[in-house]
Amino acid sequence: MDLNGLAQVEYNLEQLGKVAGGRVMRASLFAASKPILDVAASQVRTFSRSDSLLIALGRTFRHTISTVPDDRGGRWRMSIGPRVKNRRAVTVHNQTYNRKRRGIFHGHFLEWGHRVGNRLTGRLRRLGVRTARSVGGAMVAAKPFMRPALDRAGQRSVAVFTLQVRRRVERALKRQDPAARDV
Repeated sequence: MDLNGLAQVEYNLEQLGKVAGGRVMRASLFAASKPILDVAASQVRTFSRSDSLLIALGRTFRHTISTVPDDRGGRWRMSIGPRVKNRRAVTVHNQTYNRKRRGIFHGHFLEWGHRVGNRLTGRLRRLGVRTARSVGGAMVAAKPFMRPALDRAGQRSVAVFTLQVRRRVERALKRQDPAARDV
C-alpha cells in the first residue's frame, strides 16, 4: 500500500528528524500490520498440515534513506509474509514431512498455485519440447492467504496506521519540546 496525504503528519515527522521519525514510523507500521497478519494466520490455519507456514509468517521493517536532498528522509516499508529462514518453522516442517530442507519456500506456491511434474530437463530440451505444458503435469489449485487478508483487513490497517502515527508523533513532539511538557 502506498499512502499519500496526511500533510500535517508528514510535516510533524520532518520536525522530529530522521531518527525519531523512523522510530515513530516503525512502531506505527508494526501496529498497523497486525490486523493483516492475524487474518493471514487464520487463513493459513484452515489448510496447513504442519503449521510451519503459520510459524514462518512475520513482518519485516525497512527504512531506506534517500540520497536526494529534497526527499523527506526516505521510505519506510513493512513486508508481511513467510520468513524463509525461520529456524523453528523449518524444524517443524522437516519433522512433519521427514525432509531436510533449509527454508520455508512453499508460501508462494500456495498463494498462486503451481504445476506438478512439468519441469523441462536437459533431455526434453534436446528433444525439442518447447513448453512445459506439453510435458504434462497436474495443476495444483491456489489457496491464497495473503490477498484475502489484505482485502479483509486493509481498511482497518489504514485506520490503525493513521491513528497510531498521529498519537506517536504528538507524543514524540512533546518529549522533544520542553515548553510543551509544562502545558
